[in-house]
Amino acid sequence: MMGGSKQGGKNNVLHLFKEDVGSDVIGIGCVAHIIHNTAQAAVDQLPYDVEAMVPKYGYTF
Repeated sequence: MMGGSKQGGKNNVLHLFKEDVGSDVIGIGCVAHIIHNTAQAAVDQLPYDVEAMVPKYGYTF
């Protein structure tokens, strides 16, 4: 966890890594969170309620 790509300050992992490496490092968010947010935005655009369909058609974990 790097504290988010937009988090400022000098006491986070991204800032310390940039200082240590001495080059331009681009911090991105957590890949799992990016994928989740993308999927959630896509599901929100569907014309039907996916969460209501899941129990109707069944699922197992």
